[in-house]
Amino acid sequence: MCLGVRSAGPTADDITAWLGVPAEHTSSVAARRWPHLWEWDSGLSPDAELEEHLVALLHRFHDRVDAVRELARRPDCEVAIEAVLHFDARDEDDSLPAMWVPPEVAAFAAACGIGLDIDAYLDHGTSPPSPRSATDG
Repeated sequence: MCLGVRSAGPTADDITAWLGVPAEHTSSVAARRWPHLWEWDSGLSPDAELEEHLVALLHRFHDRVDAVRELARRPDCEVAIEAVLHFDARDEDDSLPAMWVPPEVAAFAAACGIGLDIDAYLDHGTSPPSPRSATDG
């Protein structure tokens, strides 16, 4: 779970300077559509609930709404709150995957002009677990 910036313009260092927060993960691969990647994870365990991750990101960036919005308005950047979730199809107590986005997180995303990019996978226990976790975004 992270706030992610994909950029065809500003580098990860530029984005860090813009937001005033050092990235926890960056990459730069010129051949990609978005050559520069900047991510700041929620800092919580991958086992934490989605709502907890979202609120943690909100608390970290609540005073940077203007900076996030300005970055999101750039045509050479894509900014989003990103998550990868895995649901166990064999769990009889939780047979219907559900997600909750607290109103304050939705308001934060709207104020910043960004979306929530949530990838959900239903695991059937037939293949080995993915090496990626919820914090990989």
